[in-house]
Amino acid sequence: MELNRIKIIGIAAVFMSLLSACSPQSKKLVVADDATSKNITAGETEKYDAAQKNARVAEINQKIAAAVEKARREGRTNVSVYLDEQSGIVQPGDLVEISYKLSLENGVQVSSEKDKVKILTAGPGAVLARETIGMKVKQKKRSVIEPKDAFGIRKEENTQVFPANRTMPVDMQVSAEVYKKQFNGLPSENDLIQITPYFKSKVLKVDGQKIIIRNLAEDGFVQNKSIGQTTISVKDAVITISLEAKKGASFATGEKTGRIIEADEKSFLVDFNHPYAGKKMILDLEVLSITKASEFADIELEWIEDHDQGCDIAYKEKKNTVIMLYADWCGWCKKMLSETFEDPRIKMLADQFVWIKANSDADQSLKEFYGQDGFPLIVLSDYQGKILKKMEGFKSADKLLPELEMILNTDVAKADTRADTNVGTK
Repeated sequence: MELNRIKIIGIAAVFMSLLSACSPQSKKLVVADDATSKNITAGETEKYDAAQKNARVAEINQKIAAAVEKARREGRTNVSVYLDEQSGIVQPGDLVEISYKLSLENGVQVSSEKDKVKILTAGPGAVLARETIGMKVKQKKRSVIEPKDAFGIRKEENTQVFPANRTMPVDMQVSAEVYKKQFNGLPSENDLIQITPYFKSKVLKVDGQKIIIRNLAEDGFVQNKSIGQTTISVKDAVITISLEAKKGASFATGEKTGRIIEADEKSFLVDFNHPYAGKKMILDLEVLSITKASEFADIELEWIEDHDQGCDIAYKEKKNTVIMLYADWCGWCKKMLSETFEDPRIKMLADQFVWIKANSDADQSLKEFYGQDGFPLIVLSDYQGKILKKMEGFKSADKLLPELEMILNTDVAKADTRADTNVGTK
């Protein structure tokens, strides 16, 4: 422990010099309370400053002694000391359990639950993480959250007009390449397929790179769904699909979901903004518990930098893997390693996964193997190497954590050998 003692003493000495450098230079200090105020002389100011320094040094020494004693009990030779940590008060990096609810300014509650319970890491970033800083256990607070920090500013460009009527031929020809992309394979003659939800289609002929399809639409067919009423008409070998859209109905296209806000016989307008975009929110917040950052100081993710070795270890230990493919020049990779993977909520899962970190910029075979387009790429796989999820780009702890928890809560079929689709070893 001698080296650690020297290191700790060095920290205290540096902090004392900082205290000295930051001491007030004024010759007069005014102390005021509700009833009186009085001037303090220069000599009294120096005594006051010295007392403050002594109290701070005593506090630092107490924290160091407590950290050393804890390390000795646990048989560790490294000591982590959080000099500015205050017990019972939320500070950046602390793990905080909160209860909260969001309401509109008129009192209408946003969520269906009475109060949501959430565990988060206090600090800059998301509004809930910021709002907890400085609070104590059982303390409650109400805040007004501006639209930009709530559900965003409403933007007109997030609205889109769609035609109410679409047409398609009864018989149509598609290329084998297009068909393969949509249906993940090529058909056989007389196969029945589903191109639209309103009728089936039949494969008439497969001719080299051309596929002939007949759409089996029924003239006069009517279908009612939450989006509105759809009517099918067939005339002169042309099928017309007409939607009488319902205002307020949900409408999804691609990865976007919005609400129909206007509709007539020719078109309908969809708003892809969040329903509460542009609105202020009232946040009612209570801190239920605080776990200080120092509690997680000694928990580290044990990264394995040999990809194949990591996969072998995962298979032997029957553990899922978190694989991070990075590049030395990638700033987002560094940010993810220094922020996301240092988050206490992620570090608490240290023993649940095998953590693999590989430079796929240097090893292009890895980049090709995983079909990587950008940096970083996070690959989550089961112990056999079957890919469960791929995530490109920077991901905060708030985004990564649910994916990790979902994998841990999902029963993955176990086998004695790796499947053909496994990542395994290259």
